Amino acid sequence: MKGFADLIEKDAGDALDEHTVALLDRIVQGANRMQELVADLLDYARAGTQQIPSDVVSCEEVLASALADLGAAISERDVVVSHDELPLVRGDRVTLTEVFENLIGNAMKFHGRELPVIHVGAERRGPDWCLWVRDNGIGIGSRFEERIFEPFRRLHTRDEYSGTGIGLAICRKIVERHGGRIWMESEPDKGSTFFFTLPTA
Repeated sequence: MKGFADLIEKDAGDALDEHTVALLDRIVQGANRMQELVADLLDYARAGTQQIPSDVVSCEEVLASALADLGAAISERDVVVSHDELPLVRGDRVTLTEVFENLIGNAMKFHGRELPVIHVGAERRGPDWCLWVRDNGIGIGSRFEERIFEPFRRLHTRDEYSGTGIGLAICRKIVERHGGRIWMESEPDKGSTFFFTLPTA
């Protein structure tokens, strides 16, 4: 769809009126959304089928990898990210990096008037480590605390915030396949904290 729309625009050139150009642009935007959706669906499917290794993983290194991947956006938006000393856990480095990327990426995206300030913390709780990502963003009401972990559940329009609404569902799949759980505490206009547990190394 996208390719044919591009070809029409190139071949017809200046012969197209403004209305037709606008329609072609809508086709391209729709195709881009479909491409993003398919990519996210594949990520979601992979998160539920991959064998989870029980390697010893440094959460410090995992966080560093996630921040490196998000580096351009962090610099562009003047985001402040701090963290406690983070533990060693058992699991898969690649998918845990994806959890941190999604949670920190969301914290950057759903910020209020203030610049995003994000803190990553950790605390030993019995046989597991509990980690969290806390932000000063827009927050959400408690009635949505379960709903946001469902695939494609969006609380805002696409015009307000980009994305397909599958990132938190992927996080939940990854954490649960590690034997942990993930949940959120939040209030509107008072930021959010996403907690998740992982087995200790």
